[in-house]
Amino acid sequence: MSVDPKQQRKDTAAALEKKKQQLAELRLRKQQSTSSSSPSVPKKEDLEAILSSVGIDTTTPQSPTISSSGGGGADDDTSHGEAISSSSSTVRSSETVVTSNRRRMNLAIQFNVIEIDITPKETPTYSRSTQTDTQTTTQTTSDDSSDPRLNSRNRNLRTSNKTHNDEDFDSSGAGSNTNNEGDASNTTTSVASDFKEEPQPPSIPELSVEEKDKILASESFRDFFDRTSRIVDRALYLSESLDIMEDFKEADSEEGPAESTKRAKLKATLFDDRWSKHRSITDLAWSIKHPELTLAAYSAHEISLTTSDADGVVLLWNINNFYQKPEFIFNCQSGVMTAQFSKFHPTMVVGGTYSGQIVLWDTRAKAMPVQRTPLSAVGHTHPVYSLAIVGSTNANNLISISTDGKLCVWSLENLGLPTESLELTNKPQKAISTTAGPVAVTSLSFPEGEVNTFFVGSEEGAIFQGHRHGSTTGISERYEGHFGPVTSTDFHPARGNIDFSHLFLSSSTDWTCKLWSSKTGTQALYSFEDSTDYVYDARWSPTHPAVFATGDGSGYLDLWDLNEDPEAPIVKQRASQKPLNRLVWSADGRSIIAGDSAGHVYFYDVGDVAVPDANEWKRFEEVLEQMTAAKSQVKPLDDD
Repeated sequence: MSVDPKQQRKDTAAALEKKKQQLAELRLRKQQSTSSSSPSVPKKEDLEAILSSVGIDTTTPQSPTISSSGGGGADDDTSHGEAISSSSSTVRSSETVVTSNRRRMNLAIQFNVIEIDITPKETPTYSRSTQTDTQTTTQTTSDDSSDPRLNSRNRNLRTSNKTHNDEDFDSSGAGSNTNNEGDASNTTTSVASDFKEEPQPPSIPELSVEEKDKILASESFRDFFDRTSRIVDRALYLSESLDIMEDFKEADSEEGPAESTKRAKLKATLFDDRWSKHRSITDLAWSIKHPELTLAAYSAHEISLTTSDADGVVLLWNINNFYQKPEFIFNCQSGVMTAQFSKFHPTMVVGGTYSGQIVLWDTRAKAMPVQRTPLSAVGHTHPVYSLAIVGSTNANNLISISTDGKLCVWSLENLGLPTESLELTNKPQKAISTTAGPVAVTSLSFPEGEVNTFFVGSEEGAIFQGHRHGSTTGISERYEGHFGPVTSTDFHPARGNIDFSHLFLSSSTDWTCKLWSSKTGTQALYSFEDSTDYVYDARWSPTHPAVFATGDGSGYLDLWDLNEDPEAPIVKQRASQKPLNRLVWSADGRSIIAGDSAGHVYFYDVGDVAVPDANEWKRFEEVLEQMTAAKSQVKPLDDD
């Protein structure tokens, strides 16, 4: 029959409580007998009467000095021992005599028990639970060991407590000891059973090979693994945030403070062996919603033109974690010539291809496009080098233009058919021998906030102004100045207390970059001729009114500040051994990324170069006035 552990613990506690009560009563009686005892020596007749009442024969002669250990012979010693034994047993077994004859019993106890058998306890008393607490004993032992001076005294005290504890159990009877042993055994058993009842961890079932393959092939597992692997990659990058090679002993005088603020520091090079190798960067862009996310568009593979590697690629990189693989990888069946994030749809990426298709990717979907335009005469049949998204959140359109001069307007909700189309035709000019024909467009730009007027660069070196609607639909103005194909055009961001939205930059293969104004005629305001190779891209700073960047065929990244020096760049840095095809600034103007013809993306920190002071707009306005005045003094060429 099993015993309930809880009931055993209750019985043990009750028995211990009963023993404590008995010990307390015994100590109380001893204290009362001590306080009420008289120092006078009782008479012999009274002692004999007390001994006779408890059944002790008084005829045997007893020595009046019982506490003495001196001589008296063998008979005296024997009678002495018998008297002590009888007296002790009588006091322990008969409580009624002590109660009924308290005064005389106190005298007998004082004379026989206190002086001979039972000594008064002067040590502190403890409860049963405290005396048997293992944790307290262990702590006391450790405390004693810390102070050697207390070791001897504490050991004697614990020995004395143990002796008195044993005496208390002896006074309670043998039956109580037996019960205590049983209670202790039961308590130990209950504690052991509690440990055995601890819950075991659940066992993980072993999966078969078929089950493992099924899980690995499931779509949910692939999504989970792709998401968690990116998180792990980002976490691993955190340990790389410190420059462990930094030399704190290096003197600051080696680089002056003026030079340190006028330089571009390379932070990272973004390159993937699988997708970037043997491809050229064709476009770059920053995400509007996520400032740390950048886009890089790549051309077709230069070697394996007959394999799947020839497909176009768009990679999305996280500049805060540039040691990992790309965040997203998008593919299509033709080389991507231009790509950008949608202004009003943060999860969408739109791209123009060499085949003329417009493709749309979604970061929430797979690597292939979710939408694409048809390869037919209703759309583009020539390469699309430029895209633009104009409008507002509620009404926006995608504008695309191809090298055959066809401009199409699309709705991102449906790329099956363009909502508008326009053929850009070059008008004959008297000054130069030109004939009417389609404009071979290489770039497309809209002024800030404009949805109707646009500017395009062409392969013949001219820049054309056009309109989507109105009486001047199509080409309306022609800007002459370059002697080679125009590689890029970019309008001023027009952020500040003075409006510079009429200014725009152009770059060309004639080794120059030019500044134009749509308000002061069709001639360039200024020509920047510091480069010794093709200039492939020119981009205004989004924060500083007078700062822009250029990239050329020699791999140089140049930063210009027209308020400081319009003749030479304030920073000229060799970024690559290959031509720099594209540039783009970050929204805060402190970073810039550049892509080369070998598929590398370089992430630069330009520091305070493009951080403007309050008077920069006024200074730039004065610089423009000087450029306009100098231009008016130059006589135009005669017709002959």
